[in-house]
Amino acid sequence: MGSKIKYAIYVIIIFFLASFGAKNSQPVQLQYYFNLLNIEIPLYGLIFISILIGIGIGFLMGFISNLHQRKTIKALERENKELNEKVKHEKETEHP
Repeated sequence: MGSKIKYAIYVIIIFFLASFGAKNSQPVQLQYYFNLLNIEIPLYGLIFISILIGIGIGFLMGFISNLHQRKTIKALERENKELNEKVKHEKETEHP
């Protein structure tokens, strides 16, 4: 049941993107500084490229955050292990 809903959502999204592209196919002239790059692309292409760049930046930021969290977790696990060993050692020395 869940996979049918997922595929229905995919079909709706694809339909939306296709109809958006059909309605916004007029060309747009992109000009870069000093006339280094002058290209003409459809409006939907510009929007889709912008969305993909935003998604890519979001994934990159999430990946970097994930790496930082893993590094912090390893450091905390190491500290926890050291403190547990210290507590164990202190208990052993108190009770001969």
